Amino acid sequence: MKKGFLVLAVVLLCVGMALPAAAAEGGQPGIEGKKVNGSGLIFDGELFVPLRAVAESTGYSVRWSEADNKITLLKPGQEIILSLTDRKVSVSGHQYFLMEGYKLIDGRTYVPQNFIADNLGFQVQWDKENDVVFLSSIQLNPVTVKTKIITSDTGSLLLNIQYPEIEGLADESIQSKINGTFEKIADQARAEGIKNGDVISGESAARNVRAETYFNYRIKYNQNDILSVVFQNYQYTGGAHGLTVQSSYTFNLKTGRQYGLNDLFGDDAGYVSLISREIKSQLAERGIMETLNPFEAIKADQDFYVNDKGIVIYFQQYEIMPYAYGIPEFTIGRASLAGLLKENIWPVE
Repeated sequence: MKKGFLVLAVVLLCVGMALPAAAAEGGQPGIEGKKVNGSGLIFDGELFVPLRAVAESTGYSVRWSEADNKITLLKPGQEIILSLTDRKVSVSGHQYFLMEGYKLIDGRTYVPQNFIADNLGFQVQWDKENDVVFLSSIQLNPVTVKTKIITSDTGSLLLNIQYPEIEGLADESIQSKINGTFEKIADQARAEGIKNGDVISGESAARNVRAETYFNYRIKYNQNDILSVVFQNYQYTGGAHGLTVQSSYTFNLKTGRQYGLNDLFGDDAGYVSLISREIKSQLAERGIMETLNPFEAIKADQDFYVNDKGIVIYFQQYEIMPYAYGIPEFTIGRASLAGLLKENIWPVE
């Protein structure tokens, strides 16, 4: 086996996360509260909206390629591509899989509302009673997010690593700390993949099996001096299927502090009981009455991330559910958390 690790591409690509220039200026004129020509649809509790209608309402031109089965959204300086074949999204060089999927109904493509927030920079609000979709701009933190990409194929290991690097913080020491954290976990994923590749080379080369490492990220919240990022580390070692470990990091961009779940609540907030009750309720709503391992309560330092809706609690594969359920996530809405948080996560409304 070739012991050297051949890096075929290491590039820095500027990712225009949710239109930072427009957001910093309070959004595009005429967009705030704009009515969209299209209906919202609910699937498994998630709001989906018509992609073309929303994109064109926010100034994008939309192109459809039947040959490639791809939708392209274009604006000066920005290109967003959604492949309907493999659910891959490409935003100015950063590629990721749309795990929530999309819906094709009567020839129209519907995407989850977080696709609009993450890539177009607008919150989606749905007036269910009148079946009207409205858009409002997101005020992003004044930072630029770039994507660092490392790819290689050594024969025994196929590797693709993408992780963020932020620029623009006034305090360079905080910026360096955050970027160092992201680089460290990416390096750990790469080291894990190299180790798996060495094992595969020795045991499974005759079966034409190779290890795979796919490490990627999503910016889940980038407002109000808070940055919350989710990482997924997929490793395949030649078995029936690979395994994905999800991790998340929520930072205060002013102080550099990394938050654990218990850091967000007061000492007597009773957040463990509240969140645990809400998760049990959501399990029942989803028709999941039995779990792989009986769920009683979250841990005080349970894995989480922040988004526009609230705090999202998640569990690893096999932690409470069978493999087919992936990584179960439960959103605890902002209204449920009112009065309990000791940190100002969301803008004052």
